[in-house]
Amino acid sequence: MIGVNLPYFNKERAQDSSENVDQSYSYVSSDLTGALSLYDRLSGSTLYEEKAIEILSSDRHVQYWIKISNRHLDDYIETKLGWRGLAMVYGYRAYKHPYLMAGALSYWSRTQPRIIARFYRVSGWIVHETSSGVAAFAGFVRQDGSGGHLDCHETLLLMTLSSHLAECTKNDEYKEHALLAADRIKSMLLDPNTMLIKDGTQSSVSVSSTRVDGDYSGLSSCFTGLFIEALSLLASVTDDESWMTLAIQIATAAMKTSEWHGSDGILDVGSDGNVASNEDCRAFKGVLLRGLLEAYRRSNNVPFRNLVRSYINVQFNALRELASDGEYYGMDWKGPYKGPFLHAQLAALDTMIAAIGVNDP
Repeated sequence: MIGVNLPYFNKERAQDSSENVDQSYSYVSSDLTGALSLYDRLSGSTLYEEKAIEILSSDRHVQYWIKISNRHLDDYIETKLGWRGLAMVYGYRAYKHPYLMAGALSYWSRTQPRIIARFYRVSGWIVHETSSGVAAFAGFVRQDGSGGHLDCHETLLLMTLSSHLAECTKNDEYKEHALLAADRIKSMLLDPNTMLIKDGTQSSVSVSSTRVDGDYSGLSSCFTGLFIEALSLLASVTDDESWMTLAIQIATAAMKTSEWHGSDGILDVGSDGNVASNEDCRAFKGVLLRGLLEAYRRSNNVPFRNLVRSYINVQFNALRELASDGEYYGMDWKGPYKGPFLHAQLAALDTMIAAIGVNDP
């Protein structure tokens, strides 16, 4: 059983039942159910099946966002749908429940045509076609007052979901979408100097068929983790080891960069400023570890696997020994413990599951 106080999530949500809190909780519930499903898949159990399916099928915010998404091409709605689709496919991989696969396919189908609409609204963007004649996304383009731009968050979510669906369904359409997105991300969003993914979610940039111009706000451990996960899946789906080679190269850079580590090697994403603030960098801190775990499980490169195991163990030991009061976990893994914030428990959950995944025989 996972060593995180799961009732805390219900207690935190119960403090405010307003619609705004329920909307923000959509990320939390998707991340939580994805993590619980991954634990059951790793352990070969169904310990959290009932809880995961209950959350995925009954949260009222899901209907709210679907209703809104039918009226607007809103990029923030797409991220909620993308994380929900990933949670559904994580659940399906653990429990093989038809409802969960249907849900994952529904979220993918709901989002994909809207991506195409955005492509046609951005001057100079080339829309590719799959072998079945269906227009395929090669990136996710936002629209705002200053024009369109390629968005890291949505693009990576859809690539990762497409890669999972390609493996689960054996349908080449999902594979082709994932390959197109991978090529775009590699050429437009992967920083060649650091081999990490740029954070372009706040950028206003011009988009052409070959490049993205503009000032990005930095490099993202979350987006790098999503890309590592998607590349690892893509290598299996395509039987092309070059994708795993790229995943290993990026994962190694992500574990060694000073961008989000100090000299002690402890991941310090979200440790600065007000750690009580539920910002994306904190809520998605554990996504890098999920990506590393996926690459670890699919790679036969022994030195790389040893590196991932050592890295994840460093994070787990820091979390347990420096950032806990014995019941809850803090956001700053270097310590000291500063409170049991919701996003901190999510990051702890991902860390513990990753540690289970790399240490169990």
